[in-house]
Amino acid sequence: MNMTPEGIAAVSLIAVIVLARLLFGRLFVNRQDPRRLHHTAKGYLLTALGTVVTVGTIFGLRYADLDMQALRPILLGVLLAAGGYYAFLEWKYMRESRRHLATLLTTAIAVVAVGVYLWMPIA
Repeated sequence: MNMTPEGIAAVSLIAVIVLARLLFGRLFVNRQDPRRLHHTAKGYLLTALGTVVTVGTIFGLRYADLDMQALRPILLGVLLAAGGYYAFLEWKYMRESRRHLATLLTTAIAVVAVGVYLWMPIA
């Protein structure tokens, strides 16, 4: 199976973010609290849609014929704002579960990983 350098970088990026979320979830989240932020279908769909749009935009603009020098910080800001907003909602409505800590730390790791991906030269 031959994978392009872009594919390897993208899979590595996703793996780092998923592993960070699993690790921080295990370390910080109160397992006794069964509440989830997306109890309703609307909340679940909006958070899932926001994630798909954010990640899809980052990957799409990486290879679009646009001025990436100006877009890179904007994309990282969007990712940081989306993760921060989700963590704020978790903190506000489910503080005892401590899910907001895992979300904040995962967002920080994701911003760093996506930043490396965006500035990484692809051969």
